Amino acid sequence: MAHRRRRVRPWYRRHHRPRGGAGYRGGPRTRGYNDPDMLQVGNGPDSAQSQHEPTDIERPLSDVENRTHFAFWCLLGAPLFVGTDLTGLSQDLLDLLTNERLLAIDQDPLGLQGTPDRRDPTREVWSKRLDDAAVALWNRGEEQAEIRTHVDETSVPTAGERYSVLDCWTGEQWESFGELSATVEPRDTAVFRVTPT
Repeated sequence: MAHRRRRVRPWYRRHHRPRGGAGYRGGPRTRGYNDPDMLQVGNGPDSAQSQHEPTDIERPLSDVENRTHFAFWCLLGAPLFVGTDLTGLSQDLLDLLTNERLLAIDQDPLGLQGTPDRRDPTREVWSKRLDDAAVALWNRGEEQAEIRTHVDETSVPTAGERYSVLDCWTGEQWESFGELSATVEPRDTAVFRVTPT
């Protein structure tokens, strides 16, 4: 039986806008969760996926594309099916896939999906309601960009005047009066856990 060759487009074309349920709020009330398919972290022309099934992958994801890809799967509350050989992953990719701050966003017991709060041509702001909230600032452009928002424009509960902000990549923590901003590299995503204090 001949295998049909599957064309896998580069990540930045396939997921230029993670529509994966952007209009569908999965969760316990709807008795369903989003499934935007398996994670592509670690896959590429020489990956185990390419060796075991007919694919046409032009290049692996860059470091920032891996971060964005994983961040959005967590924001969507998606099942995290790793689609590559874990024994061949670099330590950086293993660290990414085991980031407890991002995994907590994905596995949050409310089971709600993140949604877009603002979409500009090269910048997007997303948030996900948790016991507190997660906010993502995505630079879809080709140049470094400063992305700003305020908790009033997101799913963050606005019960307080001050907010504790946790950078989900670095673990750095600070307080804010509601402003959230980051300088974000091209195709990268800043992710914050935001809690009223």
